[in-house]
Amino acid sequence: AATHSLRSTIATTTAATASPLSPSPDVVIMVQMSARTIAVRLPEEEASLLERLNIRVHYLPKFAKPTMERFYSVVLEKFRILEMEEYSRVMFLDYDILPRCSLDYLFDLSTVADRVPQDSEPSETATTTSSSWTLKPNIVMGYKHEPSNAGWFVLQPNKTDFEQLQSIILRKEQRALKLHHMQYWDEREGWGHVITPPDHWSSPLGTMGTNWSWFCAYADQGLLYYWTKYVKHSVSLIYGDTVENIGPSADGTGFRSEGTVKGWLDQYSCSGSSRSLNRGGKRSLAPARDIIHFTGNGKPWWKNRTEMEKDLLRIEQDGLLDQKHQWDDHVLWYWNLKQALAGVGIREQSELNRLLDFIGTKDEAPVGRASGLQQMFEYIMMKKLHRWTQY
Repeated sequence: AATHSLRSTIATTTAATASPLSPSPDVVIMVQMSARTIAVRLPEEEASLLERLNIRVHYLPKFAKPTMERFYSVVLEKFRILEMEEYSRVMFLDYDILPRCSLDYLFDLSTVADRVPQDSEPSETATTTSSSWTLKPNIVMGYKHEPSNAGWFVLQPNKTDFEQLQSIILRKEQRALKLHHMQYWDEREGWGHVITPPDHWSSPLGTMGTNWSWFCAYADQGLLYYWTKYVKHSVSLIYGDTVENIGPSADGTGFRSEGTVKGWLDQYSCSGSSRSLNRGGKRSLAPARDIIHFTGNGKPWWKNRTEMEKDLLRIEQDGLLDQKHQWDDHVLWYWNLKQALAGVGIREQSELNRLLDFIGTKDEAPVGRASGLQQMFEYIMMKKLHRWTQY
């Protein structure tokens, strides 16, 4: 039988395919089988369902031991999208993120420079609304008080980059063992760069800083920011209504800000005009308004399925089927999931009940729900004993 976490992951991936995505992007689910099992592939029923839904499965190598399967170590595996060189761009979405609509515009705006050479670049201090503005090959969106949200981002794949990233992770982890007095993490140097004013990081809610002190800066969220800005020198940083493009310095040895633009992405948003309001009556900004992130205790598969069915019935009776921006997010997830399953012929109530029996339970994933510095330290010690490899 599939685990609860596997079923919920497949469910959200399935639900995402029912969003009005254009047929151009492939949908890929990354699967890492646990070291606790001898199995190397998904159970036949789950694999067959994904195939029918036209969802590709990309298997990741197993960890060497079950004790190395920690939240900290698992979230670093998401950077394996860099290995997918068959694509010019890959958008990563955590399994608790649901697109409201097609996010193709982000691919289009990021790849336009690949197709059409730019005549000029913005100045280092520019604030512009130029129609020539484009997104960089890497896109990082902030979240609340954090400059980088590793639950959703876009990278330009390159296998050599992935290998370099592993060297950065190893260097940081080996250094961590020398930082007992700092709880294994140096908030000044972070992943290997001291942020010196006037350089700083910014967040959607206005928080700014120069220390590597935001949530999970020592894990995937900090690595994402460090890699795209301070190593690749090529990233569009999105915080609130602002997009800042980072490019290489004039001599190619560092980075520079190529300018900022405000409100520019609203015109491309797939979920309505810039004046659209969310259910709370507040203006929502692109591209954040085009996705739903089910954080914390808000996972839709933890909700009561019977109640979601009742909500769907009320929506139909009230004639609100075309007003999805007003729906409860969890109900939208459930509706998308049912639509996707119906699209491959799964409509019988008995079969739906069997496939969706995990909804309403709160079984925890074996790796837990969050990372922590002590967990990171314990993992690094096990990795050291295993000759500095986790596989």
